[in-house]
Amino acid sequence: MNEMYNCFFRKLKQAKKKQPSLMSAAPGIHDFMHRLDSDQIPIAIATGGWRKTAEYKLQQAEINYSPFTMATSSDSHIRRSIMNIAIARARYAYQREFEAVVYFGDGLWDVETCRAMNVPMVGIDLNGSGKLDEKVDVIFSDFMNHDEIFNSIEKLKNAE
Repeated sequence: MNEMYNCFFRKLKQAKKKQPSLMSAAPGIHDFMHRLDSDQIPIAIATGGWRKTAEYKLQQAEINYSPFTMATSSDSHIRRSIMNIAIARARYAYQREFEAVVYFGDGLWDVETCRAMNVPMVGIDLNGSGKLDEKVDVIFSDFMNHDEIFNSIEKLKNAE
């Protein structure tokens, strides 16, 4: 496992050197996260990547993840468990229950896990691949239009 992990991490760094924009932040994400924080909306990160590689990617995108809870495949190899761990850590960190959980994701595993857990999902299709089309109710290509995203979140929460 260690050898595979180290190889992956080396390749991730090499890819970043070859293509510096590879791990750039999604357009509008910094302002969007600032608004979530300002509105005291809890944030948790759940990713299928290892913790160290997830932290590296967030650092490269200049996203300050330290105020947020995070669960990764370093915590569990089961995707539902990763999301449950992220939610549990957020409840503990924010010292409260949540009226709803809304997930933002860009992959098919995100869709499958959200469906299995009955968690509403906002799809993010940064490169216009269309792989999430017809699989999620709401999809955005970036985080630029905060009001539209927040309206969509409210609709998803009310549809539960």
